[in-house]
Amino acid sequence: TAFDHAVRYYRSHRNRVVVIAVATVVVVLAVLIGLSSYRGRTARANEALEQYASAAAHDLKTPARHVLLYGELLQEALRKGDSAAAQKHAKSIHDSAAEMPGMIDGLLHYSRSAFTRIRLSDAYLSELVQAAAAQRAQELTAAEAQVVVVNEARLRCDSTLMTTVFQNLIANAIASRRKDKPLVIRIDAVSADGVITISVEDNGVGFDPDFAAVAFNPLARGVRAAGEGSGIGLSTCRTIVQSHGGEIRIDPAYRSGARIQFTLPDPGKASDAGKPDARQQG
Repeated sequence: TAFDHAVRYYRSHRNRVVVIAVATVVVVLAVLIGLSSYRGRTARANEALEQYASAAAHDLKTPARHVLLYGELLQEALRKGDSAAAQKHAKSIHDSAAEMPGMIDGLLHYSRSAFTRIRLSDAYLSELVQAAAAQRAQELTAAEAQVVVVNEARLRCDSTLMTTVFQNLIANAIASRRKDKPLVIRIDAVSADGVITISVEDNGVGFDPDFAAVAFNPLARGVRAAGEGSGIGLSTCRTIVQSHGGEIRIDPAYRSGARIQFTLPDPGKASDAGKPDARQQG
């Protein structure tokens, strides 16, 4: 019978059947794990896309309103022949319009950070900071700022995305520096319990306590003092750090400026061979 034939086949090919069964289970588990990871990335991406759309609408309304308002004032000044007022309003229109490309670029970077596939590799903290500082070299020079890496660390991360994190945090510090003292940005790393905690601190004006609670929301405004910054840079940092399995926060206890801390999984102690020295950037 067919049943007897199946029994004889199983007995003669028992090992092969077991191997095929195990292999099938492994493949199924791998697919399920992959789908779970994909769904997680998709959920994060969809959330970022929704926030991106809201932030885009919110961000661009203000300069658009300013353009319309000052356009009407410009027309009125021209009708009256008031050239001084006309020049003033024209400059206001130019300044409002000039804000838009930067806002759009920031929003696009934020949205793309959620969709980018992470490509992990080993990178040293000082190398990432040096690359980020190079991208902000002109602003750092103008601010007479120093960027100092206190302790070296080997990170397992997407180097391009992590450089973006440091670039945004450096830009945030520059925008919120004090006018009465040179800006110093100190970046440190501490490893404990399988996690590397990276701190980026500066001697600027610090964060308003109320703003600190919502600082990583893409719609947040009022970074530190005088409402500088769009909030998108910090939101991008959060998206990138979370995609690496870490978290980011503002240290509410720091009072000498601002301190932002984020965590990454510790890839293990790096070999001293070929390890670059912690060094000052900028």
